[in-house]
This record gives sequence, structure tokens and C-alpha cells, in this order.
Amino acid sequence: MQNKEHAWRTAQAATGQRFFLGAIVAASFTLVAFEWRTPELVVERLPDLSHEEDWPEPVFVIRSEKPNTGKRAAKKSTAAIDPIAAVEPGTEPPTDPTTDPGPGTPDPAPTPYPAPTNGSGTTTTVTPFVPNAGVKPYFERCFREDPEHVDPCTEERIQAHLQREFRMPRSVRGHVRTTVTFRVEVDGRVGRIVCAPKVDPEVVQEVERVLRSMPRFVPGSQGGVPVPVHYQIPLSLRMG
Repeated sequence: MQNKEHAWRTAQAATGQRFFLGAIVAASFTLVAFEWRTPELVVERLPDLSHEEDWPEPVFVIRSEKPNTGKRAAKKSTAAIDPIAAVEPGTEPPTDPTTDPGPGTPDPAPTPYPAPTNGSGTTTTVTPFVPNAGVKPYFERCFREDPEHVDPCTEERIQAHLQREFRMPRSVRGHVRTTVTFRVEVDGRVGRIVCAPKVDPEVVQEVERVLRSMPRFVPGSQGGVPVPVHYQIPLSLRMG
């Protein structure tokens, strides 16, 4: 007589099937619970506004911010040059023994200087100045443009040249004020230059560089004889 195999042995052999069936049942209960707790989604229709004529159109505003580079803003520097004043011929300016006197004054024979000439080398017709009247140095171009207003034209060109060519020295700190006195020699060159009160050597060098780069003057005269003439320029420098 053959013995029958007990049922639990068959069930023990089908472990994988039992695990799969249990997983399906657990997932079913989970989905039912999730659906039961989820609120119902209500969809509402938005009103039709196409018929509204006064409905404002959208306005888009774009704001851009500059990136913060961490660098400090560069300080601004200003150089103010006041109107130029010519000193009477023969008047010596205040001297500063610490300043370079510049090239020496030549001592040629006192002869009247010729009138300006044009490009062909012929002497132009000029209106003579009043004899024995002090004539300040001037630029030949000013004389050609307007012989009756050579002094204002010359001073304007000097000031424009200084404003255009002057470069602020790096040594300037705060507010620096001085009076620049320079002499136009009898040959039309810029000679001695003095800054009073005394300023930084770099400022003096820059002032000399700019003044000596000007075009040569027609020299000043006294009674028809060339004489040196001094000019004074109040100079104000500010860094900040």
C-alpha cells in the first residue's frame, strides 16, 4: 500500500508563488487606500475675456543688476585752470629757490623783431602797434586770424592747451593749489617756470612739460624792443 504525500510539503515547495500572491494583495490594498484619501480634482472654466475692450495688456519689466566685482570705484580727478594774467614787462615774479630755474635768458642785441610772414616768405601788411606801448607775447596764428584781438586769442589758446594736455600726476592727494609763473623769453621760448607755493616735484614736471610743448610765441616788446614777459596761472588740482 503506497503512502500519500502530505499537502504542506507541496505548499512548502511553492514558496515563490505564495510570495508573489501576497505582494499583489498588499499592492491592491495600498492603491485602494491612496485613492480613498485623495480629494476630488475640481476643474473650473475661466471666464471668457476676449470681448472686454478695456482689458489692459501685460507689461514686462526687465531689471538687470551690475555684477559686484569687488573692486572699488576709481577716484575722479579734476584740474581747474583759472584765467591767465600777464605781468607787466620787466616785473620779476616771486622766486622759489627750490625750483629749477630752467634755461637761462639769452642776451642778444636789442633789435626790433620783424612782423609775422606768410607761407611765401613775404612780409604781411599789419597794423602797427602804438609806439612805446607794452606788447605782450602772442601766437602768430592769432595775429593772422584777428590782429586787433591777439591778446584774448593767445590767452584762450594757452588755457585750452593746458586743459587738453595736462595729465594728473599720481602723487596728487586731496586738494592742491598753486600759482604757476612762467616767462616768455625774447626769442619766444618758454623759459623759467616757478610754482608758488611749492608743490610736489611730479606736479612741477608735468606743468613744465605742458608749458614747454606750446607753440613758440612772437615775443613781447617795449617800445619796439623785445623784452621777456611773465604770465601767472592759478592752478587747482583735486583728487577725490
